Amino acid sequence: MLFTRHKMSSVKRRSKPMILNVPEEFVNTQNTRAKSTNYSNRKNMDYELLEWIHLRNNPYAKPPTHYYYHDLIEGWQHIEYKHVSGKYLNLTLTQVNRYKQAVTQDLLTHFRLWQIKENNDNILKPNQKVEVEVIDTIPASIVLDNLKKSQYNEGYYYVVLDNNDIE
Repeated sequence: MLFTRHKMSSVKRRSKPMILNVPEEFVNTQNTRAKSTNYSNRKNMDYELLEWIHLRNNPYAKPPTHYYYHDLIEGWQHIEYKHVSGKYLNLTLTQVNRYKQAVTQDLLTHFRLWQIKENNDNILKPNQKVEVEVIDTIPASIVLDNLKKSQYNEGYYYVVLDNNDIE
């Protein structure tokens, strides 16, 4: 195990839901980027909303130094934001390998797990109000050390929420 001081349990520090106003600049930026990125679809780019807002509004948040390993830096923490749509954090084998390498190089220290409540398949629109919730910020090594092999694909999953935590 790479890191053990964080106690394994389901939800540790679930925040109260927040209502965010989707900035027009965010939507315009994502629409422009969608033409040249390797995201599977434009909707997946909406899952960068919380990190985008934190980078612009949190005075302690700094842009990433290595885009493929973390999304932002807060103090000594190199944080990767991961949107969770159900009770699991799903990762591909490629992601797992990349994140393990990042942890060993001190380029990834934490995953910040969050979700958009009442999410649907529609792309976010400017000035749309969305309810978001930060589930937890967990040391990356805890997540990586506790991954389970998926029976459905070549990926892995980490149990974020147990049945008692799902509303």
